[in-house]
Amino acid sequence: MKSADIYRILAATLAFSGAALLADRASVAVGEGAVKYQIDILPQQAVAQQGTVYVNPQSGADSAGAGQSQGSAFRTIGYALQQANSGTVIQLAPGQYTSETFPIQLKAGVTLKGNEGQKGQGVEIVGGGDYRSPVFSMQNVTVVAAPNSQIIGVTITNRNTRGTGIWVEDSNPAIRESTFVSNNREGVFVAGSAAPRIEKNIFRNNTGNGIAVAGQAQGEIRENSFENTGFGLAIGGTSTVLVENNQIRGNRSGVVVTQKARPVLRGNTIENNTDYGIVSLGQAQPDMGNNTFASNGKERETVSVAQGTPANPRAPYFSCLKAEGSSFATVAFRENNTSPQPLVNWSRAIETSGETFTPERRCQEVTERLNNMIVAKGIASWADLKFTVGTVNSAAVVCLVSGSETCSNNNMLLTLTGDNAKNPQKALEAVLSFGSASATSGSPLLESSDDGEEASVSLAELEQKLQPDPALWFVGGSGQ
Repeated sequence: MKSADIYRILAATLAFSGAALLADRASVAVGEGAVKYQIDILPQQAVAQQGTVYVNPQSGADSAGAGQSQGSAFRTIGYALQQANSGTVIQLAPGQYTSETFPIQLKAGVTLKGNEGQKGQGVEIVGGGDYRSPVFSMQNVTVVAAPNSQIIGVTITNRNTRGTGIWVEDSNPAIRESTFVSNNREGVFVAGSAAPRIEKNIFRNNTGNGIAVAGQAQGEIRENSFENTGFGLAIGGTSTVLVENNQIRGNRSGVVVTQKARPVLRGNTIENNTDYGIVSLGQAQPDMGNNTFASNGKERETVSVAQGTPANPRAPYFSCLKAEGSSFATVAFRENNTSPQPLVNWSRAIETSGETFTPERRCQEVTERLNNMIVAKGIASWADLKFTVGTVNSAAVVCLVSGSETCSNNNMLLTLTGDNAKNPQKALEAVLSFGSASATSGSPLLESSDDGEEASVSLAELEQKLQPDPALWFVGGSGQ
């Protein structure tokens, strides 16, 4: 039996029909060839239909006796959820839902339903609030999904800083026939051991990703449209999610697969993406199958763990990738992030001894040097990765140091140019804050020492200040 057929059988088994489904955990291996993908089917409880309650943000009232008809509706989704039980359908009238207490946290087995025939057009949930993820710390989220919940026919927008539309963690919701537009990070974030079914949605004009997948997530992403987004899909962790029959067009990159993810891609159309159709980084092994590629900046790119990179999967390692426009970036892969994060953005060519070093060449050489130094110094964790600035051959440089080392020809990584050379300490702050939202905000993370000595700092010391960001690795700026 083909893997696609197995997935369809699983899909039917997992359909949110309101009936009792699986009482015990089950698993099945799918995939072709030597690589198999293990999918655990989480147990689901019997869902008894509890009827429909109605919400209207214009004419509704959050009061006892309301919510029983379209003419006598509740005003907010939050109040309707207080009355809902597993099996309840919360029917949303057209309008903007902005007066909610965000994030809206669904209950198990509850369906949030708007206008599925028009992909949620006119039923707009706009806003976001703080949600503390067990793995990803504090996030800004519009809706938090729940086991066996459904989100159907709504439009979701979260314009807040690092805003996410729907957060799915360790649950198995169905998200379909909806539109995710103008979210400041991604439309849907899938984390932990989640196994959602995300199908027939529109992801448009989201700043970071259409969908980000992390952790051990599984599930299905089918028949969606991704357009004008940073990455259509960013898939990391050890995810084995199925990505099937999607239209992925006009994004920065179509699909980016990182860490040890092994997604299964079948029947997708990936075209007119500016940088890459699909890029596979580090130890990721996407199962490509049959997909259609056309008119991407580069159809496919595989960047394996660089030669000399330590075999320890938790040790730091870096790669060189095309970034914005004609620039390149030395990027890092850190745990709990689905996308690569920039250490240095290279956009300036330099002349040395009559030889031109393009941004791409500078990126490649520094990235290789960095990985080789990590191996030579026996650096096995991010806590041991320390940078400092100094002067070598009368030039301001950034160095990778151990213990009380100062800059020298032996540990020099790159020569600072332009404004960075004029203010090396500020440049060091930018290097140390890579991957954080504050990297381009001007918020100092490292103070210069009063005695004028060179300062170094471990990245581990900054972890409390650096929230993981699984999306916006392609930061702007003039770069090096």
